[in-house]
Amino acid sequence: MSIRIERHRVCSSCWSVTATDPECVCCYSNRYDTIELDFEVCGCCNNLVEDGTPAETEFNDKQLKNE
Repeated sequence: MSIRIERHRVCSSCWSVTATDPECVCCYSNRYDTIELDFEVCGCCNNLVEDGTPAETEFNDKQLKNE
């Protein structure tokens, strides 16, 4: 299985790419804060790997440290 890294702008509270967390402001407000994070994506089916958990990358470490 091939995996690639994609960078997405996501909600800074729940980090959801698809805004699926019903408890988060991103589901009912269009003016939520965002952050850019790397995610692993399957090269075959283009789905997010690991249930959409951000990848363990140096870029993500820096982004989350600034939050």
